[in-house]
Amino acid sequence: MNLSRKVLTGLAVAATGLAMSVAAPGSPAQADSGFCGVRDTGPAVNNNTSFYYVVRNKCAKKWSMRIVVQGHKLYCQSIPAKGYAAWTTIYFDYNWSIQAC
Repeated sequence: MNLSRKVLTGLAVAATGLAMSVAAPGSPAQADSGFCGVRDTGPAVNNNTSFYYVVRNKCAKKWSMRIVVQGHKLYCQSIPAKGYAAWTTIYFDYNWSIQAC
């Protein structure tokens, strides 16, 4: 394969990858298919002094979960099957995540 063909092939692969990443962005409200925690609400303002975050347990059994906000791991809570739990913190973070604990 000559050099110009290699360059065109490389550009086509890069363009395809870029198009796929733009066409199908990740959804922050969805959970990992193997994990029960789903982001439900947050960050939302709580009395103008803090923010709250809500997690939904999508599974049929109880799980203990916590959230991570700006690198801070908040306390564990037991969330009943198909239930909800909320955390309040002074930290604001659109990219908060859920961990099992």
